[in-house]
Amino acid sequence: MRVLYVSRGLGSPKYGAERISKLIKLHFETKIDLFSITDDKTFDGIGEIFFNPTYSFKIPFFEYVFYRIFGKKKLRKVCRKIKPDLILSSVYSGYALPTPKNIKTIILFHDEPGFYIKDDLSPFSISLLFRVWYKTIQYFKKKVIKERYFYLSISENMTKSLIHLGVSAEKIFTLPYGLFSNYKEYLSNEEEWKIYQNSHQLKDRDFLLLFVGSLYYTKGIHTIIEALKIANNKNIKLLIAGSEMPFFGKFYTNKIKKRIREYKIQEQIKWLGYVENKTITMLYNRSSALLSASFSEGCQLTLIEAAHYNLPIIASRVGSAVEQFTGYAKFFNAGNERELADIILEMYDSKIKKIDYVIYSFEEGIERLLKWFESLVNMNIRE
Repeated sequence: MRVLYVSRGLGSPKYGAERISKLIKLHFETKIDLFSITDDKTFDGIGEIFFNPTYSFKIPFFEYVFYRIFGKKKLRKVCRKIKPDLILSSVYSGYALPTPKNIKTIILFHDEPGFYIKDDLSPFSISLLFRVWYKTIQYFKKKVIKERYFYLSISENMTKSLIHLGVSAEKIFTLPYGLFSNYKEYLSNEEEWKIYQNSHQLKDRDFLLLFVGSLYYTKGIHTIIEALKIANNKNIKLLIAGSEMPFFGKFYTNKIKKRIREYKIQEQIKWLGYVENKTITMLYNRSSALLSASFSEGCQLTLIEAAHYNLPIIASRVGSAVEQFTGYAKFFNAGNERELADIILEMYDSKIKKIDYVIYSFEEGIERLLKWFESLVNMNIRE
């Protein structure tokens, strides 16, 4: 069975959805004849790269246009060359390419089709522009919902979203992401951790809240800052591991830093920037809890990675988090800083160290998924 995988971020992915796409590829390529197409210049696997001048800038409309122009041309050329049995197209931000009608296509959805953002930091003009940006992404994403496609969903929550958008349940295969990590096991020794503590002015008594992700509005970092002000405990520190998203991300981060100065809590915030795998693994092992305050998510890879290292989780009730971590994580309503502050203080007082997670294993569903692929290949009905 020959599968053509069309996706972004298959080289050195920066963002969560791109990393998920690459993880999917790594699981599939050892089990099926997999050929990939991507606009990621760092890709060096079996497949081809197509030109997209806006890949690094993430401007939805122009990125969408170039993806369609250059990607569609490359896709049809490759289809004629390798004659795939199936096309698996990984879509987020609406960048699914139109595929030849004679080839069955599976759309991989790992991101919520809709968005919700709360922006009380920006001037009206900036806030309006930002909302138009996300409405554009939402429009493009809904454009790929077509009857002839099949769908690979990464959670029951995502499956419900697809059905709500008009997709027949019979055309969806649900393969929940489970307990796995793309980081190699690395347990830092005490000397390494002491060096890291000293370089970032951290103490043994500190309660370390770890945020991992890109810095922009939907991640709700401003909610975390408000919660830290309410909690009013200098022993609670926030480690922010992630880079700013282009354009709006820098504006948002500057606003956050201004608010931090106003609240006089600079000593509680540690800006780590982009963190390499070895260091992020150490942080997963040494932090007190992972904190996610997002307003909109699909399946959060960082929560799964934290669970891999038995790290306690505090998360907003969005996306697939409740589905995956009920009974383990502490949840709050997105944007409710008072509720979040109470949870942080409760966890600080309880001195909880590790959580023994039992979560669905992603690998367990791979064989069932491949059988579904085979059934689609053998299906004779006209799509």
